[in-house]
Amino acid sequence: MDFSNRRTYQRRPITAQGWIAASGSDDWHPISTVDVSKGGFGFLSREKLEVESIRQFRLQLPNEDGVMHVIGRIAHCIELEGIGTYRVGVQATSVNIIDVETLLARPASPEPDPRLDLTFTRTIDVPREHVWAAWTRPEYIKQWFTPAPWRTVDCEIDLRPGGAFRTVMESPDGQQFPNVGVYLEIVDNEKLVWTNAMTPGWRPANIDGDNDFAFTAMIELESKGEETVYTATVIHRDEEGRKRHEAMGFYEGWGAALDQLVALARTM
Repeated sequence: MDFSNRRTYQRRPITAQGWIAASGSDDWHPISTVDVSKGGFGFLSREKLEVESIRQFRLQLPNEDGVMHVIGRIAHCIELEGIGTYRVGVQATSVNIIDVETLLARPASPEPDPRLDLTFTRTIDVPREHVWAAWTRPEYIKQWFTPAPWRTVDCEIDLRPGGAFRTVMESPDGQQFPNVGVYLEIVDNEKLVWTNAMTPGWRPANIDGDNDFAFTAMIELESKGEETVYTATVIHRDEEGRKRHEAMGFYEGWGAALDQLVALARTM
């Protein structure tokens, strides 16, 4: 990394605030004692990182208007004797500047936990924009959201954090089941997060009944040419909730609903 066009870094090393993530991931973790100089940067890590592996970093530098987004190669990882910590050196392969406010405005992503989470990923042969439309327009939700022969007979969408996501499902014998939640995070054409643990306006929900449990759902979309990599993740408060949801047919039901979404998206 060459900071030769930045006077501060020519004079002496500086300490930056930093984050690290696996290459291509959006799961950021803070790193400590980030020392930046003209030749590169280093930090302390509790984890031993594989030399030559690629990581991505965000460095918030003093007296700067933005954050440096760095893709870097681990040049060395040296254990500091007796303290269970490693000194890591990084050689950058690319550097971009992103806005600090944009970084701070991004909600933290949950840590994956197979004890509490249900998730699946499929590549589907429809554009990401069509998938997003199917998830965010009530007239589309009613056409695919509930696996047949069940139906979604009503839907309300207030597409903003704290806004309502309400559906009414109807069984083949005509019994109706209303569901109300709120949106937590919305990134157009990329990410949609909502929960049933709250009602619109951030009020805590009253969840009871044998088949009711709190969960947060996340849909992530990644373009792959004319296809979309579709990842659905549902996180639960405890293992009992995750097991109950899986026993109710999570994979079969969400998979069948996705098939219906794809069929609808092909007609758009």
